[in-house]
Amino acid sequence: MNEICLVADELKRWEYDLIGEQRTISEKLRNLKDQVKRLKIRCEVLEEALNRKIDKVEVEMPSIRNQQQQKEREMETLRQRLEQINANLQAITVYRQNGHIW
Repeated sequence: MNEICLVADELKRWEYDLIGEQRTISEKLRNLKDQVKRLKIRCEVLEEALNRKIDKVEVEMPSIRNQQQQKEREMETLRQRLEQINANLQAITVYRQNGHIW
């Protein structure tokens, strides 16, 4: 009979231990669920911000392309002017080499 009481007491302790572990696990699970909810909300917020940035870039891209094309045209004009200046300098050099005074 004494042995039965000891086994019953041991089983009762195990039951309390398991109940305590179950509570701990349940609490951790609730915490993880809360973290997942917060992360989902944060992801939604970040996704919205990213979409706004993408929309802004898509709106600005034509303007940026136009600016880039304008700069390329300006660079081409400057390149042509530089070539003309170099040609003029070369002509002046040849003119002087032929003994002419400017």
